Amino acid sequence: MKFSSPIFLSAFALTGCILTGSVAQAGSLWLKEGSNEQSMFADKIARNIGDILTIVVQEDTSTQQTARIKTYANTEGGTGIFPALNATLNGFVQALPSWLSKQSGGSIDENDVDIPTLDIAAKSEWNGGGDTQNTLTITNRTAVTVVDVLPNGNLVVEGAKIIRAGQESQYAYMRGVVRLVDIASDNTIPSTKIADSQVEFIPEGELSDAQKKGWLVRMWNSIRPMP
Repeated sequence: MKFSSPIFLSAFALTGCILTGSVAQAGSLWLKEGSNEQSMFADKIARNIGDILTIVVQEDTSTQQTARIKTYANTEGGTGIFPALNATLNGFVQALPSWLSKQSGGSIDENDVDIPTLDIAAKSEWNGGGDTQNTLTITNRTAVTVVDVLPNGNLVVEGAKIIRAGQESQYAYMRGVVRLVDIASDNTIPSTKIADSQVEFIPEGELSDAQKKGWLVRMWNSIRPMP
């Protein structure tokens, strides 16, 4: 049985096209190697640099401090520099009437003037105290970015958020270390499970400014000698 060359070549070419099309169609069912795209069934938990993680901030902190201080000092006139000071001052006081009399042209005998003796002593007492009580409650949700992956697999996350409402602004900054096992299936983690956490909330605006003392009052409080 003989086959003509044109018919044989046409059949061979058609078979090659079918095989090539089948391979190309089959390859389109999967993502290309090295692609950053994720399928609908892929794991959505943050684990690589650049992934986003949601932190549920629930911070409730309360501190209370009480301090009391009391000092007392009493120095009698017979100790320290007080004997020499008493002698000098008493000598001046005893000679003062005679000197005044001479200046006025009169004459007064020191024995005729009864001048009491002075005795200088020092006494100081300080009693002070203070009470401090701070209560802070923060509830918020903030998305952060994975900025580094440690050798043990823990994630270093960092993020910032600015909220503006009218004339008020609130700046939030968060940073810490997260374990993969602590991340929930919805890609969230409570702030209480973040190690080395830095959580800062800084308010700015007319309301926060009204709660601050003026610069003159703050300066006076820093230099005044008495509380």
